[in-house]
Amino acid sequence: MGAVAKSTKTSGGEVKGIIPRALIEREQKCNTPDPELFGETVIVEDMHTRKRLMAQSSSAFVALPGGYGTVEELFEVVTWNQLGIHSMPIVIFNVDGFYDGLTNWINQAVDSGFISTGNRKIIVEATSAAEVIEKIENYVVPEGRYNLNWDSEQPNKK
Repeated sequence: MGAVAKSTKTSGGEVKGIIPRALIEREQKCNTPDPELFGETVIVEDMHTRKRLMAQSSSAFVALPGGYGTVEELFEVVTWNQLGIHSMPIVIFNVDGFYDGLTNWINQAVDSGFISTGNRKIIVEATSAAEVIEKIENYVVPEGRYNLNWDSEQPNKK
């Protein structure tokens, strides 16, 4: 993510990174984040705080190709959407078919009855940067979410 932040910043974009103290050196190759290289960096003590603050600061979620951490964070925001904690768009950026296996698994889970047809629509897929923007702008909150009352837990507006 440090590479994405640095590239975005040097291209004139705005960046707000939220990172646990333990990951700063690994992700930014330094002990003190440089706002000129990486944008605003908020340092937190743990991953739970990071995810909560990211959700509070976000208006959409986009999963780029990644590893375990990416998938874990993706499914946490998907679960939050399903439970009605938020209703923000969730897009997987399926670069060169990277997420084909995951989308096949999701579709199999729907076919097997583990995910409802409505909740399948929580995640949308894009294969280009322009399509990511289009999917965010045209996101429709799916029917069938649980819409539970999470007033004290909500990371962001509904």
